[in-house]
Amino acid sequence: MSQIDFPAEFYNFTPGKYVLAVIGFTATDYEHKDNKYKSYVFTTGDHNLILENNMLAASNRDYNNVNSLKILTPEGIASIHAGDAKSRFITVTPSSKLAGMSFCMTGEHAHLSRAVVEKIIKIHGGETKAAVTKGLTYLLQGSALNKGGSKLAKAQKLGIPVIHEDTLYKLIA
Repeated sequence: MSQIDFPAEFYNFTPGKYVLAVIGFTATDYEHKDNKYKSYVFTTGDHNLILENNMLAASNRDYNNVNSLKILTPEGIASIHAGDAKSRFITVTPSSKLAGMSFCMTGEHAHLSRAVVEKIIKIHGGETKAAVTKGLTYLLQGSALNKGGSKLAKAQKLGIPVIHEDTLYKLIA
């Protein structure tokens, strides 16, 4: 996965906000009380609430409960190490910035999976559609290597604006 400059809200890891798993992974709870270890599986697009943020600067690599992000998962509370959190999660602050807008996606996106992009749109009040129709607000086109095929042609025919990931992030910044 290549790097992208997301808006600052994606990286602040503030308690009470949501994190989305960018890539699937398994993490072990670093708060090993009574020598009990618990593993949590995060899949792409997982939507979890941040309960507490004890993350320190990236230079501090101590694996303890001080340098962790506590998040609520379906299995319980996980205390994920800062290194794992920063490389595998993005933070999303819910808003209504995309309320009333509908998006259809085509192709693969360069930086995030389709599941994560759909979650971001929905968390900001937008709606995702499987097909290009007349009332669609935007066609969200994948990377330049992915031309978009029939969805792109139909959007152009209907006069629907075509945007890319960076434009979507500007809409929610």
